[in-house]
Amino acid sequence: MAEAEEVLTDAARHATVFAQRLWRRYSPAPDAPASLSLSEVAERLELLLSAVFGNSYRLRIAQPPARPTLLGNWFGRTPRPQRLAAVPATDGTSIWLPRSLDIPDRALAANLYKVMALQQAMRIRRGSALSLWRSLPPLAGALYHLLEVQAAERELLEEMPGFAESVRALRACAHARRPPLSAFGSARRPLEARVRALLVGEADCVPQSPTPEASCELAVRLLAEWGLEPASGGRIGQEPLFADWWTGMLLAPSTHHQHSAGAQSPFDPTQAAPQSVRLERRPDIRQARPDEDESEESGPLMIQLDEPHPHSEDPMGLQRPIDRDDADAELFGEMLGDLPQARLVASPGQPKEVLLADDPPDASAIALAPGVSALQRGIAYPEWDYRRQHYREQNALVQVRTAPPGNPVWVAETLESHQGLLEGIRRRFELLRTHRAWLRGQVDGDELDLDAYVDAVANLRAGSGLTDRLYRTQRCAERNLAILLLIDVSGSTDSWISQGRRVIDVEREALLLVSIALQSLGAPYAIQAFSGQGREAVVVRDIKTFEEAYGQEVALRIASLEPEHYTRCGAAIRHASANLMCQPAARRLLLVLSDGKPSDNDDYEGRYGVEDTRQAVLEAVLQGISPFCLTIDRQASAYLPRIFGATRYALLPRPELLPTVLLDWMKRLVQG
Repeated sequence: MAEAEEVLTDAARHATVFAQRLWRRYSPAPDAPASLSLSEVAERLELLLSAVFGNSYRLRIAQPPARPTLLGNWFGRTPRPQRLAAVPATDGTSIWLPRSLDIPDRALAANLYKVMALQQAMRIRRGSALSLWRSLPPLAGALYHLLEVQAAERELLEEMPGFAESVRALRACAHARRPPLSAFGSARRPLEARVRALLVGEADCVPQSPTPEASCELAVRLLAEWGLEPASGGRIGQEPLFADWWTGMLLAPSTHHQHSAGAQSPFDPTQAAPQSVRLERRPDIRQARPDEDESEESGPLMIQLDEPHPHSEDPMGLQRPIDRDDADAELFGEMLGDLPQARLVASPGQPKEVLLADDPPDASAIALAPGVSALQRGIAYPEWDYRRQHYREQNALVQVRTAPPGNPVWVAETLESHQGLLEGIRRRFELLRTHRAWLRGQVDGDELDLDAYVDAVANLRAGSGLTDRLYRTQRCAERNLAILLLIDVSGSTDSWISQGRRVIDVEREALLLVSIALQSLGAPYAIQAFSGQGREAVVVRDIKTFEEAYGQEVALRIASLEPEHYTRCGAAIRHASANLMCQPAARRLLLVLSDGKPSDNDDYEGRYGVEDTRQAVLEAVLQGISPFCLTIDRQASAYLPRIFGATRYALLPRPELLPTVLLDWMKRLVQG
């Protein structure tokens, strides 16, 4: 029987939920549109910063300062006015931005977010937050802040002059939101006047500073030249500068960053410090035997027999134990010390653990790098590491190969068995070859062009002549698009769906019919198949390129497709997107045909693969590509919405329907 306390707790919880539902149902709708939040633009901002600065910075939500206490207000311990809103900030590694911007114009708010993020990233690159400016007096520190704000903005506009209008908009918003000058005390008014002069464009009042060190020296000199020191009894506080969206704040650098800077080593803000432990005993190091990796004996089972249990941090059950567990260097060191002999292996990237021993390992046991560089073995693409929130540069190598010819008998039998279906599909795609498009500004046409008429009347009243191009008409126009089909040929396509038919067999039939149908459409298209076996062996097979037309050679390449290795989707999607971006088309379609979740024989399993594929799809969308996924995995609803979005994927009820459904979806995508 339940305790009285439990009954009361449950009753209170249900009453709270019921009240919340009533409030949401009957509460009046807001008159103004919701303001833009940081969560809506965070991903685009991260991609923008990565593209501009070649590095990824962690975006955090800036919190507003604590409100002053009643005693503080009474005794006047903090000079007024006091900042109550959140402002952008950086500590040299991360970037803080306000949770939302209370601006009704969402487009303006998005531009302001871009400028804030770029300015803070530029201050990180300059090292503004890592200088010794904190040892300066408060007013000198405020001048240093202004000097760095202006210098970072100048460097930003030199590299990206297209943001000049957005910078002026940010200045105007910051100036409009500052308290009136009369609200500042007499000790802070001279500094506030300098800030307002900067906001309205009077840049001559603050000299330019090339480095943060020069800003420190210049701040001390300007403090004396401008006479900003308050008279006796004037209160300026520890933060005399009133921070806003334009000035931002410089926070204290993290401990890790200070340690790295003190050691005079290049600091990467996206890399975490590895754990270290000193070994009591180091085992004997040996080299690998020639036949060691070719043994047919199976090792310990690494297969999860049960479904992962979802919880609050992982509602879809995508994480494996390796995705959640942190490395324990002491445990690894203890286990290694118990071994009499150990094999030395090389691991790419920064180590998670550093095991220290008094005696160095035998030099003969250290594996030498191969003579062929990574770039020579394939095309390098980055991968997104969700744990560290940055890219692993050149982490995946794509090996592009041409598919060999297959069995011509299979091609002839497939075309003969689907002859009736193929003729109907070909006619439907021929109808999509052209579409009706409006031609504006014509001398004669079907109807009056209102936009041209309004422009003509405005020009006439301005003193210009009246044009006769006041009509618009409809004409047949060719569809300006490019299509790429990316096919998953991993080992899971070897599974049987019926007697004598595998998934790969159905995929081959669908590709053959789609190729013929798209040839009648007349739009340039390409077909690629991919699989992966480790980050250095992502194989992409060219079945048909954009330059070649469909023929017997393409059909034979389709016939040669067989199941290969794993599903390393991220690098394959990035390679396909790069090929699509080379096509001079107004619309670019990327159709991914896959039968399972991203996976590989390394850490690409689990959430890492899902997040990297999601990032690759997002990169394609930001480039103007329209991705879509067609899958036969019945568990796809657990991860595909995370990768492609709720509207960019479709689940086949039965794999044998793939040819018909694939052709139908291609028609829908082409029509737009």
